[in-house]
Amino acid sequence: MASKNKKTIKQFERWIEKTAKEYLSLIGLSLMDVKVSRDEYIKDPDTMIISCRYPYCDYCVISYKKESFEDWKDGILDKWVVVHEICHMLTDPLYYKALKRYIGETEIEDERERLTDTIMLIIKKLESNH
Repeated sequence: MASKNKKTIKQFERWIEKTAKEYLSLIGLSLMDVKVSRDEYIKDPDTMIISCRYPYCDYCVISYKKESFEDWKDGILDKWVVVHEICHMLTDPLYYKALKRYIGETEIEDERERLTDTIMLIIKKLESNH
């Protein structure tokens, strides 16, 4: 007998889209459309990745791997993973330009992730204070 509370991939994808739209609006990108897709080629330890048609702001694609759905069902994956990906929309223009001009991709990647996560933590702190 199937449980009435069984979570589905469609629910997971709607949750990602809803969360992304909410936080895109918060950071001033409310006109950007959000697409969600599954991608089995995401490198570990990434749970999700975001991509866009840089430099355009018409849409972004949040891709997730199969394990992400399982983590969400188990309550391990929370909205802050999605918010982290959304924050990349602020940090990636700098990242793309830096990659074109400098050698040392590892150092650039580290700083990109640090800045993205710092923005996410600021948003998380602001939300917890309201």
